[in-house]
Amino acid sequence: MNTPYAKLSDLLRSMFNAAELRAFLRRLPSGTDLVDALPEGLGSALLAGEAVDTLQRRGRVDRELFVHLVGYAPDRYDEIADVARAWGVVPPPRPQSGVRAGTVPPQEHSSGHDELHREEGRNRGPVVSQELDSVDVAVLVALEEEFEQLRSLVPGMTPVPDPQFGGYYYCFDVGLTGPVYRCVARFIGNMGPDRAGLFADRLIARWHPRVVVMVGIAAGLHDDIHLGDVVVAEQVNAYLSDTKAVPQGEEGWSLLPRPRVFEGNHALLQEVANFRFVHAAAYGAWCNAGATDLEEQVDAAARKKLVSKGLIEVKPSLHRVHLASGPVVVAANGFAEWLRSHDSSIKAVEMEAAGLLEAAATRVEPSRALVIRGISDLGDERKSKLDAIGKGGLRRLAMRNATRMLLALLEAGVLPRGGGQS
Repeated sequence: MNTPYAKLSDLLRSMFNAAELRAFLRRLPSGTDLVDALPEGLGSALLAGEAVDTLQRRGRVDRELFVHLVGYAPDRYDEIADVARAWGVVPPPRPQSGVRAGTVPPQEHSSGHDELHREEGRNRGPVVSQELDSVDVAVLVALEEEFEQLRSLVPGMTPVPDPQFGGYYYCFDVGLTGPVYRCVARFIGNMGPDRAGLFADRLIARWHPRVVVMVGIAAGLHDDIHLGDVVVAEQVNAYLSDTKAVPQGEEGWSLLPRPRVFEGNHALLQEVANFRFVHAAAYGAWCNAGATDLEEQVDAAARKKLVSKGLIEVKPSLHRVHLASGPVVVAANGFAEWLRSHDSSIKAVEMEAAGLLEAAATRVEPSRALVIRGISDLGDERKSKLDAIGKGGLRRLAMRNATRMLLALLEAGVLPRGGGQS
């Protein structure tokens, strides 16, 4: 029977020998675990069948798998796309003409300084010279744990040292059709608006991006917002930026917030608002990938409990929100209520967006900016328990959903492009 299982098994068997298949699988997300689960000593035919069984059991027959396959063998795009459709997966975009097919696993393919690495389908990991001084998209991430998830979804990054301030920038390309987006990422290593503003200012000054994007996790503060959902900031409320301490009673005092408010970029927000309608297939693929990740990051018992309590849904949703931003880790319902008492439209809270937006806005030529956050907790006393589920599973899920949304926007070509060198 020409079943989806048989189609994928035949495709893998025709593309790889046994050693090549193991090497290819190892480069997938959680690839080492996949390969370790396969029996030793099998030939290519049997190994291909075992690989499909393992991928199916783990929910990894998804769009990412087919992006990897296209990146490995772009000349076989039509066959790969046919198999993807058989599994109910939206195929990745057709690669650019002239891209040569690989004959060895991607990490072994590059043989010279000018060769582009094709570790993943959407990313060709260019060799980046120190002379490159502009990009299309600059991505800022606060924490190392968040950057680990970004890097797992965007492998093939090229590290570029920062000789002035230390650390590294990480360059990568996104896009399989037409001109690619030239991108750079940097993680801060700490939380808070001051550090975010400092790093954002350096990032913009060094790379002159067409748009700068903050990607990370946040806490949801509204019943509309569920764990794993992704929020994009229409407005960022820097709630403690100009706060005044005022008398209360004879000896008491209270904080009188006079927040600075940063508006999101109208054109970018319109693209986000219309994304699920104009790019319905891409939005559906994003939802499905989030559902798969939920199963991987949260065990069945915990997942069932969260769903029954209405804290999470099987598939994530995308929201445009008013976002509170400040130097406080919010883990108390009373504080969340205090935030919303001053702006009832606030639906999420985090710690870096205000710094990034101020750095983007306070320039002779302001930079366009976008804030994309995945919801990892609910900003109340349950935070520590939610963070402990799956040893940070909800935090990883939130970051991966936010990262995938950024990649979906890039693959759809809706963000500004043209700042990087051609």
